[in-house]
Amino acid sequence: MTSGAGTTRHSGSDGRSNFAGLSGIERPGLRDDQPDWRELLALASLLAEYPDESLLADLPTIRAALAALADCQVRGRLLTFVDWLAIADLGLAQEAYVATFDQSRRHALYASYVVHGDTRGRGSALAGLKAVYRSQGFTPSPNNLPDYLPTMWRFAAQADRASADQVMGLAQPALAVLVAGLRAAGSPWVGLLTAPLDLMRPLDDATLTRVAQLIADGPPTETVGWDDASQLSRSGPPTRQADAPCSQEGNAHA
Repeated sequence: MTSGAGTTRHSGSDGRSNFAGLSGIERPGLRDDQPDWRELLALASLLAEYPDESLLADLPTIRAALAALADCQVRGRLLTFVDWLAIADLGLAQEAYVATFDQSRRHALYASYVVHGDTRGRGSALAGLKAVYRSQGFTPSPNNLPDYLPTMWRFAAQADRASADQVMGLAQPALAVLVAGLRAAGSPWVGLLTAPLDLMRPLDDATLTRVAQLIADGPPTETVGWDDASQLSRSGPPTRQADAPCSQEGNAHA
């Protein structure tokens, strides 16, 4: 990736303890009132991959799976994206994906890069994430680093609840930053990346402040001011917008 998100420097410190500190809260991650969170995360992980003929062929199956789920708001966001991709010119969609996610530091799909940039904090986060994956017997694809958001969602969809909360708690600050940037750019991927945030618990004011700093400044290039990684905890987008009509009110927690 030209953004630098695909490369990292590992710190050599204990990964599990650093990962636990990064979440910075007692109960990170997913809300308790979302019975279909595993299915929704699994489907989101498929839709967030590079669009190709195989993904297009899977859209009817994905649409049918979404239609069977209960959460109106999250389901609506994902269905809106499916509807867009189904009629989009594939070549243009592929060009837009690369320009959006592979060629922009601010929109990289690598959670620890969004939060830490190319600093030592990213190495600690990646090491800890690998440790959580190993504890669940999960082997991520060698084509991406372990903080690739679709991989994190795929893991959470099949892991035990505590491990899913841990990994999703790490993903939240990055998702909040990405959603803000994609919304400002009018990207068709904004609803897709917002959907997992609807499954998460709300963030606190201190974390919102940190997220706002990342939105303004982009991924850090120095460790100054970011030594205490525990200050980044759960996060959601600064604002919430429904991307599709819904027959019931979602539980927004902006």
